[in-house]
Amino acid sequence: MAELTPEIVDQVVAAVTTGAGEAATALGTALDAEFALSVGEAATFDAASPPAGFDGAALCVLIQAGEVGAVLALPTASGFVPDWCAAPDESQQAKLAALAEGLCEPLFGELIEIDFFQAQQVAHLATALAAGELAADAPLVSLQVSGDDKSATASLLWPLAKPGELFNAAAAAEDSPAAEGATAEATAAAATQTSAPTAAPASGAGGGTLPPYMKSLLRIEIPLAASLATTKKKAAEVLKLGPGSLIQFDKGCDELLELYAGGELIARGEAVKVGEKFGLQIKSMELPKERFIEMRRS
Repeated sequence: MAELTPEIVDQVVAAVTTGAGEAATALGTALDAEFALSVGEAATFDAASPPAGFDGAALCVLIQAGEVGAVLALPTASGFVPDWCAAPDESQQAKLAALAEGLCEPLFGELIEIDFFQAQQVAHLATALAAGELAADAPLVSLQVSGDDKSATASLLWPLAKPGELFNAAAAAEDSPAAEGATAEATAAAATQTSAPTAAPASGAGGGTLPPYMKSLLRIEIPLAASLATTKKKAAEVLKLGPGSLIQFDKGCDELLELYAGGELIARGEAVKVGEKFGLQIKSMELPKERFIEMRRS
């Protein structure tokens, strides 16, 4: 595994180029739209002349490896960030969590060992980057996002010496009048400061509480299946099925669908439309089956 340093920029560009389609799908699923994504050339972030949108709010996806982090920022001025991202409800928070998880592999592939990920809107991107102590020589990989007859640029930047502070700056930016007037020069000043990096979050999405030797288990792919209903038919009845045949299930049309992982029931939810595709919004989780073993005295 590589370390999250500016030296791996070429490897990151290659990983993002390979995972562009998967990243576009993750964005579209979370933001209820269809996107296409292309990768531009890497550059060095210039805090004195940042890309458009850095002086306002942005949807940020934080990915942390050890004590440093990377951030993918999509300015709200792009028109692609829904209004609900500013104050998401419980189901919308789940969408953002899924977005952060879904972007880990497309952005970094197997380059780094990811310990934590989170997606959240910040009130002022420059202030948030300053709080996270973005390195002065930080690489900037531009991702062109297009959809709905418009396009915008998302920026992937790293390393952040204090990734845990990235979202802590959001509340300060909302409450502080001074933060609203923060400029790119403030980001430049913070980027040149040197201090000991903070510890990685003790827990969170991505298995931050697992010991290192178990984190590889989180990369195992498990088949998910949404089930409308099931029934049993005699072989003779199945052989008679054909176009136009009608199969009746003993299940109400308003009942929830079931979600199976590896053949095991894990949740129930209702069908929703995600762009032009089908999705499942989870309403309840199913506890794993308990297994009791009778203890006998010898």
